[in-house]
Amino acid sequence: MKKILIGFLALSMLTIVSCKKTTTVNGGTFTFKGTSYNVTSAIGNTTTDNSLVCVNSGSNTYNQVIFTFVSSIVGGAQVLPYPTAGTYTVVSGTPDSTGTQVNVSLVLTTGATYNAKTYAVDPSANVSATVTVSNGELKITLPAVNMINVHDTTGADHGNLNANVMQTSATM
Repeated sequence: MKKILIGFLALSMLTIVSCKKTTTVNGGTFTFKGTSYNVTSAIGNTTTDNSLVCVNSGSNTYNQVIFTFVSSIVGGAQVLPYPTAGTYTVVSGTPDSTGTQVNVSLVLTTGATYNAKTYAVDPSANVSATVTVSNGELKITLPAVNMINVHDTTGADHGNLNANVMQTSATM
């Protein structure tokens, strides 16, 4: 009986030690119209538009905030400089070539058919985002900025977006 008990304890210890801990990616959060979204991935993309795409996906939803930094054409080729730490003016539309602006857009989708609502920065907004870089990864803090649904001609569908997000993979 003593050998069975020792064998059972040894097997139990082996089972406990061999279990892997599941880690949750902490990409921060963004809040729109009072609803908070946890970022499940925040991936840098320099292939096409020098952006940081912050995604919240869950049951029947796929929501994202996209921060797009400056790109420029040098010698006929698109150059996508890595964003540096600093303060960036939030703009509606394409950032200029000064390297001091960031465009913010928001896409909210719900339902099985993923009906999307796309929001852009209110052109009259006067807000700056703070960017820090640590170990080659971006962290962006965005205070409340008014976002307008680009497909709503009445202007009634708008609200404040704020974010505190961190890049989770893929160096820009």
